[in-house]
Amino acid sequence: MRINQLSITNYKNYARLQLDLNAGTTIIHGENAQGKTSFLEAIYFLATTRAIGPQSDAQLINWVAQQSGLSYARLHALAQRDTPPFGTLQFEVIISQEPLANGGTLRTRKGLKYNGASQRALDWLGKLLVVLFVPADLELVTGSPSPRRHYLDNLISQLDMRYAEALQLYIKVLQQRNQHLKQLQERSGSTEAMHLWDDQLVTQGTTLIVRRQLVMTQLDQLVQIIHPELTGGRERLRLLYRPNLNLGKEVDYQLPLSLGADFSATFHQPELDAREVSAHFYKQLRVGETRELAQGVTLVGPHRDDLRFLVDGVDMNIYGSRGQQRSSALALKLAEMELLHQQTGEQPILLLDDVLSELDERRRQYLVRRVDTHEQTFVTTTDIGEYARQFQRPARVLHVQEGIVHRDEASEAMLTKT
Repeated sequence: MRINQLSITNYKNYARLQLDLNAGTTIIHGENAQGKTSFLEAIYFLATTRAIGPQSDAQLINWVAQQSGLSYARLHALAQRDTPPFGTLQFEVIISQEPLANGGTLRTRKGLKYNGASQRALDWLGKLLVVLFVPADLELVTGSPSPRRHYLDNLISQLDMRYAEALQLYIKVLQQRNQHLKQLQERSGSTEAMHLWDDQLVTQGTTLIVRRQLVMTQLDQLVQIIHPELTGGRERLRLLYRPNLNLGKEVDYQLPLSLGADFSATFHQPELDAREVSAHFYKQLRVGETRELAQGVTLVGPHRDDLRFLVDGVDMNIYGSRGQQRSSALALKLAEMELLHQQTGEQPILLLDDVLSELDERRRQYLVRRVDTHEQTFVTTTDIGEYARQFQRPARVLHVQEGIVHRDEASEAMLTKT
C-alpha cells in the first residue's frame, strides 16, 4: 500500500501543499515547528480520521486561515493497494466550522469521501492502513491503562469493522448507564430501568473482550520473535491481556527467578468463550451493583481493561529500565506492522516521527533493516546527517520550512555517496 499523491489545504502548518510521493523511504527534515510532524499527521488523519494526541478537529484547521475567514481544512490522497480493490483510490477529508443559529458558537463538522462517495467513519477504517512510530510510544509501556486501551482499540478497528461498531455502541451504552447511575444517586429512577442497559453493555462488551484477547495473543506471538532480535537474545518479552472482569481463568504464569529462565514455557493465555464471558459479566454487574450505586459509575467492563509488558516475567510498567521499556514499545509497534500485513495482505504505510534519534545503535540498525525494504515509509528528522549509511536503498529527501516543502536533491546525493 502506498500514497502516490498528497494534497493538504489549511491543515495545521500548511496553507497549501500538493506533492507527488514515491514508494520506498522518504526523509522529511527541517527545524522544529516547521511542519514535519504535521506532514505525518495529515497522512495519519486520512487513514484513521483521528488526530494524534489530544487535539480536537477544530484545532487542526490552520490558524491563519481561520483568522481570514477560511474555517476549513482539506486533506486528499491518491493511493494504490496491492490487494482488491486494485487501481487508484481517492481519500478526502474535510473539516469545517459553521456557526450555529445563535451566531456565536461554531460547530465543527467532518466529511469523508472515498472514491468520491460519502462515507461513515466506521466504513472508512481499514481502507488506508498506517502504523505510526513516535517517541511518545514509550507511554504505552510506562503510562496509565487508558492509552493502552485506545491503542488496542485503534489497531483492532483497522482489522475488524464489527469490532469498531461494537466499541461505538459500548461507549454509548456505558455513558447512558452511568447517567442513570447518577440519577439513582439523586433518588430518581429505578434499578430495573438500569438493568435494561445491561443487555447491550454485556453483548457489546463481550465482543470487545474476546477480540482483544485474540489480537493480544497474536501480537504476543509476534513479539516473541521480534524482541530477541532487538535485544540480541538476552531478554524475552511477553504481552499479557488483563481484562477487568474476573473470568475464572487466571493467566497461568510464574515469574522466573533469573533473567535467563525460559519464561515462554511458564506462560499461557487461555482462550475465551463468549458465552462464559457474558455469564461472568452479568454476574459481576449484579454483585457490584451496590458499589456502583454508591459511586455513580459503572465499575465492571472492558472500559477498565489493561495490557501488560513482561520482560523475563518482570512488569515493565513498574520495574523496567528505560532501555527495556523502549525496546518493549518498539517491539509492539513492529508486531503491529506485521499483524496488519499478515491479516490484510497489505504493507501498512509507516510513519516514523523523529524516532531513530531516540534509539541506541542496535535498535536503530534493527528498525532501519525492517523498514528499508518496506513499500512506503516516511521519516522525520531535524538532522539529515544522522541518516548517513543507515538506509541501503536510495531515499527521497524533502525539506520543510514554515509549511513549505521542496525536494532536497543535495541531501539525497549526500546520502547516496555515504
